[in-house]
Amino acid sequence: EHKFKASDWVNGIINLNYSQYKKASPCVDLYIKSDNGYLFVYGGYKIKEDSIELQSDMPYEGKVVVR
Repeated sequence: EHKFKASDWVNGIINLNYSQYKKASPCVDLYIKSDNGYLFVYGGYKIKEDSIELQSDMPYEGKVVVR
């Protein structure tokens, strides 16, 4: 699990390097923080060869779980 803040977004992207999750075929669950906990975000990421790129047109606080 990797939590992030709205200020972590740079030009609509948060990049997770492979060393942060170390999975050959990652399964990504992305969540936005709400008043009542976390809500699942459908899509919002791209799996690349050596990283996972979280993408959003609006910065938000949340977390990502890679399994």
